[in-house]
Amino acid sequence: MSLGRILIYIDTWANLPFIDEINYKDLFIIIPFSKRKYIYKYIDAF
Repeated sequence: MSLGRILIYIDTWANLPFIDEINYKDLFIIIPFSKRKYIYKYIDAF
C-alpha cells in the first residue's frame, strides 16, 4: 500500500483476520466472487 498499490480482494467467503477491528472496505477493493468478470468497474469506481 505504501508503494501506491491498489489492493483487490475477491470475496470467496473466506474469514478475514480481525474482521471486528479492521474495516477492510477502507483498505482495499472487495469484489464479490460472482462479479469477478466486472473487476474493471470496481477499479474505476475506486
